[in-house]
Parts: sequence; structure tokens; C-alpha cells
Amino acid sequence: MTVVDAASLRRQIIKLNRRLQLLEEENKERAKREMIMYSITKKVNYELMPLSWSKLRYALNTTSGKVTSTQHPGRRRLASCGTKSARY
Repeated sequence: MTVVDAASLRRQIIKLNRRLQLLEEENKERAKREMIMYSITKKVNYELMPLSWSKLRYALNTTSGKVTSTQHPGRRRLASCGTKSARY
């Protein structure tokens, strides 16, 4: 092995080492972002989604044409006539 070959191999190793360090830093940053997104997603799924489902169920019950126990007590719909709903 000549001195020129050894020098070029050394330069290649240095370049590869720099590239590896950059990739490791990017991987650490990506892992941090994923952890933040996971915690946000978990919060939305377990705390906010049940509220949305209850509102959706409420909306479906109020449009069915009959008064159910889950409806707001001040809002009633007229099921017997084909007119718009009346509020009392």
C-alpha cells in the first residue's frame, strides 16, 4: 500500500465518519419529534375524542325526530308533523 492510497483511504474514512455523525444527530432529532407527536396523539385520542363522540351521538339523537333521554331538555322536535322543529 502506498502513501497516496493510505491518505485517500483516510480521507474517505473521515468523510464517512462525518456523514455517520450527521445521520445519528438527525435520528435523535427525529426520535424527539416522534415522541412529541406520540404524546399529542395519545392526548387527543384518550381525552378529546370521547368528547367528540358524545357530541356526535347527541347530534344524531337530535336529528332522529324523537326526543330521547340524551337530548338537551330545552329542545324538543315535532315528530307528528312534517314541519321544522320547534323550540320551547
